[in-house]
Amino acid sequence: MRVALINMPFGSIYRPSIGLSLLKSGLENNDIDCDIHYLNLKFADMVSPELYNAISEGHTFSSNALAGEMVFSKSLFGKDTLDSYIKEAKVKLGNPSEDFEIIYEIQSHVESFMEACLTEIDWSKYSVIGFTSVFEQNVASISFAKRLKEKYPEKFIIFGGANCEETMGTELIRQFSFIDAICSGEGDDSFVTFISEWKTKNNIPNVGGILLQDGLEDKKERETPRSKSIVNLDNLPYPDYSDYFEQFVECHYGDQVENSRFLFESSRGCWWGQKHHCVFCGLNGTNMNFRSKSADRALEELMYLSNKYKDYTTKASAVDNIIDMAYFKSLLPELKEKGLDLDMFYETKANLKKSQIELFRDANFRTIQPGIESLQTSVLKLMNKGVTMLQNIQLLKWSKEFGVLPIWNILYGFPKEDPEEYQRLPELVNKITHLTPPGSVAQIRLDRFSPYFNNYKENGLTSVRAMWPYKHIYSGIEENSVDRIAYHFDYDYSEPRDPLAYTSDLRKAVSSWREFHSNSDLFFVDKENGLIVVDMRDSENIEITVLKDEERLLFMSLDAAKSLSNAHKEVQKAGYDISLEEASSIVEGFIQKSLVLEEDGRFISLALNTSIYSPKKASLIRLSEWNKKKTEKTAVYA
Repeated sequence: MRVALINMPFGSIYRPSIGLSLLKSGLENNDIDCDIHYLNLKFADMVSPELYNAISEGHTFSSNALAGEMVFSKSLFGKDTLDSYIKEAKVKLGNPSEDFEIIYEIQSHVESFMEACLTEIDWSKYSVIGFTSVFEQNVASISFAKRLKEKYPEKFIIFGGANCEETMGTELIRQFSFIDAICSGEGDDSFVTFISEWKTKNNIPNVGGILLQDGLEDKKERETPRSKSIVNLDNLPYPDYSDYFEQFVECHYGDQVENSRFLFESSRGCWWGQKHHCVFCGLNGTNMNFRSKSADRALEELMYLSNKYKDYTTKASAVDNIIDMAYFKSLLPELKEKGLDLDMFYETKANLKKSQIELFRDANFRTIQPGIESLQTSVLKLMNKGVTMLQNIQLLKWSKEFGVLPIWNILYGFPKEDPEEYQRLPELVNKITHLTPPGSVAQIRLDRFSPYFNNYKENGLTSVRAMWPYKHIYSGIEENSVDRIAYHFDYDYSEPRDPLAYTSDLRKAVSSWREFHSNSDLFFVDKENGLIVVDMRDSENIEITVLKDEERLLFMSLDAAKSLSNAHKEVQKAGYDISLEEASSIVEGFIQKSLVLEEDGRFISLALNTSIYSPKKASLIRLSEWNKKKTEKTAVYA
């Protein structure tokens, strides 16, 4: 018994498959030989990393284009639907026509790629060949599986991954008879048990979570197996990334291996989603139950992986949907103490304490994904986010101070959102251009397993159907079957609205934010004779404000979002006898200068503290030039 596991395009070339790497370790722990073939690396080698990344990293096409699936559609179905796809894409996506030449170019390499994969690897030595299908890997995987089955009809083909969960997996095996089995859900136990029992008993076993092609007729129309979830993550093996790194360095772009990241997993599920499932989120499928590794095990694994692959990369990413909050008292302090030389990434909620963001920095987590999603509290409530606009701004401010990069996006188009609120957002954006801008501003996508998908009528949506690219991609399948394979969906609103129209000004403001962010700054220097605020958000003008005594303390107290009465109490504790009305007047002056934001009686200062934050070099040059022109203020700043 020997197993081959395959990672097809368009999986990222800079990240191995943690799912396949865990399965390899699990199989080899049961004395079953396993090889992982990163055919995505091979395809990138053929077309060039630049062209490959145009799709896999979203450099040219958003995930809504499903361009990666479209590239392999002709290879699978034999029908050329690329022209019709591009015609509709120009309307749906608004991309310039020359971008689509990339798809033609990449598609022209598909047949030679498939032939090379088929002939250059000795598939005859494997009993079982498994494919992982996540995001835009489905069509490439199905197409190559078909070719493998035609050449090696005796080989057992099995699929797993997010695209195979529940209904999607059942429909895949119904539509493509050359797929012998589907593994639905977490395969750590079910897949390894399936292969191990097969080896021991010398016949194909019946294991929960594995749907066999031969047993398909006995299943009810909508009955789908699901693998038993792993309860104790500490019992999982360490993922084996040896195949990935060995194959990466053999590519023409092998010198880019330092840009790759190994993946580590410290939890599964989402503790927030268990209580308040974000309405647009389709992650975790039907298994939201949150489980995490002990801090000792997580640290041990991270140290092991870091040491094993140190000759390849010093970057790592957690695949967790959300960090276990207990890690701020266990895992992260340990990482800080170890001084692990890694550039790391975690996903988190946005309502972090300042000390927690500082700990991220000290533990070498240089990038986080805080799930901000909106700068409107009313929309955040619709999402079930459990945070406010001020908390999101607070996260952006503190992360900028500590040098931790937040990756975030703005979503719009929620059925019950108020279009008029979007008219006020450009003004807010102009006040925070010194903070990290969002990567994109996009209308919500309807994903399978999300609350919006599961209860779309109650949530103000109608006419739910597979997202528009699917009909071009799966041209050989009936529409209702495509709906069962699809992960992403188009929809209409029960009450007509035009989100593109009412978010136009916001999208323009964010575009300017991204363009001019590098020249925008707002910071303060706390000197003995006063606090000096330097405002460089207006590229044509620099404003300096000097705050002393109670003004200084009041401004400093608003570092974290709080009510005026609480800020007032802090100033009084410091020995300044001012009334609440006087404090209110001072804060109103801050607001007029856009140095402080207010929402629902809570306030937060926007300037970055130079005792933590280092102003940009460009800002210091501009300030120096300003000093030469404004000699009367130079002494104050100095």
